Order: sequence, then C-alpha cells, then structure tokens
Amino acid sequence: MLPRPFHRWKSFWLGLFVLGFLSWAWWDSLGTDTRVTHAGPNTAWQVSRMDGHTAFVAGRPAIIAKIPGWSFHREKKRRSMAELTNDWRRSRHADVRYFTIPDIIIVVPCFAAWLNWIAWRMWRSQRLETRDLASR
Repeated sequence: MLPRPFHRWKSFWLGLFVLGFLSWAWWDSLGTDTRVTHAGPNTAWQVSRMDGHTAFVAGRPAIIAKIPGWSFHREKKRRSMAELTNDWRRSRHADVRYFTIPDIIIVVPCFAAWLNWIAWRMWRSQRLETRDLASR
C-alpha cells in the first residue's frame, strides 16, 4: 500500500495555517499597536505587539495601565517600538521591567520544526513502504 502524499497530511495543513497566522500577525503589527493589559492594585503587566515585535512589560499600574482590571487596545500605530522602549528605559520610575522578542525568533524555529516534522514523516513513510515491499 502506497503512503498518502504529504499534501494530504493534517500536519502539513496545520503547519501552513500556523505559518500563515504568524505571517499575518507580523504584517498586521507593522501598522497597528495591539495591547492586552491587566492592572491589579500593586502591579500591572502588558503584552504589546508592534513593529514585528512582541513586548512583555511589568511594573506599577500608574505607569503601564490607565484603568484597573483587564483592557484590550488596538489602534493605528502612533509610535514605534524603539520609541516606546526608550520611554520605558528613561522612565523616572525604575519599576518597569520589559523584554521584546522579534517575530523572526518565533517564526524561524516554528518553520524549522514544521519542516523537520514533514521530512521525518516522509522518511518514515518511505522506510515503511520499502520494508513492506521487501517483505512480500
């Protein structure tokens, strides 16, 4: 029995969907600023997407959030990620901690893992096919 072609595998289409989503998220972040914020009584955190980067920020609520609780903001980009990180760095409050991850650091490992998975599945199916033909 011949193995199914790889374009019929669920893992192939799932990988394409994930890579398509990551590509869309990168493209969308170039023109918009999207933020999810949670502010408690003593601390606040925020996940922000813009300029092809994801930023994780934690600090005092007065610096990061304007309202207590959960909030979601999506707006046309007015500032760049570099300007925002410079503001956090120069903040007179040293209570802001942040780090940013460029999209390329997320996309390349996902793409490499997906390609390795597809290559392994193809190798395995060919090996099983060869073993089945040899046993006949």
